[in-house]
Amino acid sequence: MELRTGKAGVHVLDRSVRRILHGVLEENSKDTRLSSAPVWLAGEESGALAVLCAANTLLEKAVTPREVQTVILLPVGSEESLLRSIEEGIRREAESLGLVITGGHTEVTPAVTRPVVTGAASGTPWEEKRLPGKPGRDIVAAGWTGLSGTCLLAGKKEAELLSRFPLSLVQAGQKTREFLSCGSMAEVYRTFCRTRREKPLAVAGKEGGVFASLWRLSEKAGTGFAVDLLKIPILQETVEITDHFEVNPYQMESLGMMLFLSGDGAALVRELEKNGIRAEKIGHLTEDNDKCIRNGEERRSLELPVPDPLIGIL
Repeated sequence: MELRTGKAGVHVLDRSVRRILHGVLEENSKDTRLSSAPVWLAGEESGALAVLCAANTLLEKAVTPREVQTVILLPVGSEESLLRSIEEGIRREAESLGLVITGGHTEVTPAVTRPVVTGAASGTPWEEKRLPGKPGRDIVAAGWTGLSGTCLLAGKKEAELLSRFPLSLVQAGQKTREFLSCGSMAEVYRTFCRTRREKPLAVAGKEGGVFASLWRLSEKAGTGFAVDLLKIPILQETVEITDHFEVNPYQMESLGMMLFLSGDGAALVRELEKNGIRAEKIGHLTEDNDKCIRNGEERRSLELPVPDPLIGIL
């Protein structure tokens, strides 16, 4: 069976990865250090975004990131100035997140046609142990869906967007770059769970958008869910920009968003917003395995995550 372009789907991973690595693949080790799975991104912003992806991935695993390493692959003919810009992004983001850069690898290779960076972080696990979700627990979305995708489109497609939209909207899309780290929201959630004696379970937004995050949350919780699409936070800039490119914002790269489980979603929302973090209770876990998305009177089951639509645009 030919693999399709983009991140391998859930069934492919089950058949050809997890089944083969069963017994040696451990998502959350007992060690004091844990490395995230590498996340691949392309373009000049790839350095900074790879660091963010790695750090946010650890936060969803209930691990506070401390260190990061990167691997940079450049196509043949790349200028040294490009490498410098990628490294600057890595340094800037690592300093912003308080991470120590412990190593890396840089290579020019004909195996890639554009710059690709993968980041792997390590850190200290939280004392709290995560448990599977229970039916009835609320799902809280912190941040906005499609945030990093909006940032990339507004930056790389600036000229095209300015032919249709005012400068203020395009600049607002570019400024979403400031909200891609999930460190503060994860810390609020950790404190909230500790105070309420709840077991944390979270998922960080990545490629595939909030729909892919909901799918992953369902897998981790071991239950289905019912979510109101209209309650998922989304910026107007995201709506306008994705409409222009005919992209589904709920399936677009969403660094900067996290989904949390809580026995009292309303209280968690209040705590997050008290700390200046946009949040909304968007649904709850269900006893069955149905992944239900409501959009007004319309109801449908969430389909398998699809390749991020940005792959064909950027």
